Amino acid sequence: MSAERRVAAFFDLADRGLKSAELLFRDGQFEDAAYFAQQIVERVARALLTKAGVPFGTSHNLGQMASALPEGHPTSP
Repeated sequence: MSAERRVAAFFDLADRGLKSAELLFRDGQFEDAAYFAQQIVERVARALLTKAGVPFGTSHNLGQMASALPEGHPTSP
C-alpha cells in the first residue's frame, strides 16, 4: 500500500473514531469516549509519521511518536 493510501486510511479510521467518541460522550460514557479520543490521536500521529517517511513500529506511546518526527517538522515537540 502506498504511503498516501496509508495516510488516508489512518485519517479515515480517525474520523470514524471521532464519530464514535461523539456518540459515546453525548450518552455520558466518558471513559469509553476518552478511549476513542486516544485512538484518534494515535491514528493522526501515525498518519503524520507515515507522511514524513518515518517508519514506526507497533508502539502506542504518543510521546515516542512525537519524538520520532524529524526536527523542524511543524508538529514536532
